[in-house]
Amino acid sequence: MKMEVYKCHRNSDITTYVCIKCLSLFHKSCAARDWKEKLLLVDGHKVICCDKQTESEKFQMNLKEIKQKNLLKNNRLRQLMAEKEYLLRESEEMERKMMDEIERQKKSISDMQDYRSKKFFCSSGIYKAS
Repeated sequence: MKMEVYKCHRNSDITTYVCIKCLSLFHKSCAARDWKEKLLLVDGHKVICCDKQTESEKFQMNLKEIKQKNLLKNNRLRQLMAEKEYLLRESEEMERKMMDEIERQKKSISDMQDYRSKKFFCSSGIYKAS
C-alpha cells in the first residue's frame, strides 16, 4: 500500500497504524495478530482502538444528555400543569357543592326557626299556635 503518509519518505510503505482518538501506534503485524478484533480500520493507516472520546464527541454526548433531560423535565412540567388544572377544577366544583350545602343548611335552620317561632311547647307537651 503506497500512500503519502510519511513527510520524510513519501513513498514508503505504511508500517504502523495510528488510533485517531488516543494516538496509540500499532505495528501492522501486531495489529493483524493481536488486535484484529479490537481495531476498527478507518482509512489507510488510521484506526480506532479505544472508546476514548474526543472533546467534540464528549460535547455531543453532553448535549444529547442535556436535551434528553430537558425533554423529560418539559414532559413532567406539562404533566404537572395538566394535573394542576384538573385539581383546580375539582376544588372549584367542591367549593360550589359546599356553598350549595351551606345555603341548604341555612335555609333548613331558617325554616326551623320560623317553625319554632310559630309554635311553642306547653308544660303538658302539646304544641299550640302562638
